[in-house]
Amino acid sequence: MADKFVIDALSIGDIPSRHPVAVFAEKWPTFPKANGAALWENFTPLTCASVLPWASVIERAERDGKTIHRMKLQGSEVEKMAGKNAQGTALEDVLATEALSERLREFNELIANPGYMLSHTVIPFEGREFINVYRGIFAFTSTNDAVDKIVMITGAESTEI
Repeated sequence: MADKFVIDALSIGDIPSRHPVAVFAEKWPTFPKANGAALWENFTPLTCASVLPWASVIERAERDGKTIHRMKLQGSEVEKMAGKNAQGTALEDVLATEALSERLREFNELIANPGYMLSHTVIPFEGREFINVYRGIFAFTSTNDAVDKIVMITGAESTEI
């Protein structure tokens, strides 16, 4: 496994327009917002069907007095890339230290400044080839107060919908 997880920030113009990340990045601004985060009630199969196979929903929760980030939903294409279903697990329990540190840095930035972040990275999967992906993380709120859900759209560079 790689020692360093390099994540390069992008703008929407850097991602092919038919990639799931670009498709969702174009849609996200149309969702009603509270304090900068999209309202969770609007993330439905009806509004987001085209990107669901590439979507992961990460929910912030408390465990033993600490904040954790639980994978509530993992799309079928994400599962194929990862080679496993991580639904129901906490990122703190399954990610390598360097990857977790980078994810939490991104999540904390998104929580402090709700909106979305786009990136390009190489995802190393133990015992498998590395996959070059475009990735977007998007702030959502179910409380109308603070970011409590993060939708992550991840797809190989060549993915189109």
